[in-house]
Amino acid sequence: MTDPPSEGLAHTAAVQACLFDVFEILAQPVGLHDQLSRIHQLLFRLLDASNLYVAVYDPASELYVFPYNADEDGADVAPQRLDDSLTDYVRRTGEPLLCDAAMHDALATAGQVAAAGSVGSFSPLWMGAPMVTPRGVVGVVVVQSYTNPTAYEPRDLQTLEMVARAMAHAVESATRRHQLEAEHALRLQALELSRDEALAASAAKSTFLATMSHELRTPLTAILGYTELLEEQLEDAGLEAVDDLGHIQRASQHLLRVISDILDLAKIESGQVEPSYRSVRVGDLVEQVITLTAPLVEASGAELTVRAAETTTVHTDPDKLVQILTNLVANAAAHAGAGQITLRARVEGPPSHPTLRAEVSDTGSGIAAEQLPRLFRPFEQGDGRATRRQGGSGLGLAISRGFARLLGGDLVAASVPGMGSTFTVHLPATPPAAPAERENG
Repeated sequence: MTDPPSEGLAHTAAVQACLFDVFEILAQPVGLHDQLSRIHQLLFRLLDASNLYVAVYDPASELYVFPYNADEDGADVAPQRLDDSLTDYVRRTGEPLLCDAAMHDALATAGQVAAAGSVGSFSPLWMGAPMVTPRGVVGVVVVQSYTNPTAYEPRDLQTLEMVARAMAHAVESATRRHQLEAEHALRLQALELSRDEALAASAAKSTFLATMSHELRTPLTAILGYTELLEEQLEDAGLEAVDDLGHIQRASQHLLRVISDILDLAKIESGQVEPSYRSVRVGDLVEQVITLTAPLVEASGAELTVRAAETTTVHTDPDKLVQILTNLVANAAAHAGAGQITLRARVEGPPSHPTLRAEVSDTGSGIAAEQLPRLFRPFEQGDGRATRRQGGSGLGLAISRGFARLLGGDLVAASVPGMGSTFTVHLPATPPAAPAERENG
């Protein structure tokens, strides 16, 4: 049923007025977030825009970043992959989409998107429009309703498409400018604080071992000093001896962590580590990681968000997987500042070969492209400043990748300078095949 002519004309006039206001806002010298927030308010004149986000795609890292997010499901804004999502489908096709549950199921059956609820929160009515520039689709503007399956109609999709096209150039320009500024700042910082990091590979190991010498000597000196003091105090059986024992314990724990990291790496490189597989719930693994990293996250001022398939069971070495994820969250805490850290864990892929995918994202300063290849090298660090601030060996990422590959998977990193980083672990979620099975297979 079509709208009466008068109602159609009134709607057209309202859309034109909204677009005029959108262009006025985009011409104002304010930040991108403020511009998008004002445009968001304008959209309420025409449609239910309660849940709206803007996703910008970074081709280099294959991550989406979110310059604006106002969604009631509390979706995290850390850079992340959105493979097989409706958002990614609209970006790939360059076509606007008004999608209800039936259409979502049809797209999933055709292999175009993942099943409903696999990526993000499921909404019975979803609407997305591409942001198109002369260089292609740079991102997607999305509105969705979690409660009303009839909230939008085709003319709302046309409205959103026009608004998205109007926003495209401003969003692309602002995002690129922000990235360039962040990359420039990172380069300046690296030049100022790491002038001697261009040593040859042979010298890098010597420098690393010299640093470890300091890490080993300092706790040992504390242990010896407090032990001597404790011997004197124990003669009088004073209560102060209890405090000294605490100092000894903390210094010993620090020393144990450093030595354990060095030994773990040595065992991985020499092939002396044997996995110990058993079935475990993803939720139990994540709970251990939260407990182990809580002090570091709290000290950094960051906020940790967890999105995990808690009841799903995987078959892996839980101790090594917990160590991998603990290292990644600790690394994120060192770089996120007072930002957001997100831990995601889910099982994906066909039932015959399921894969555990775990991601740790942060909204920190990101990693320059030239530093990414160095992240997992055991005797080189992409940015050693965080290690020097927090102490420790700085071997966490190298050990984590070694354990991931030992368990039949891998650990990779992607980053958008100025926006944040995402570390992704892929591991088989089922027991490894026995030697005879692999030969027969």
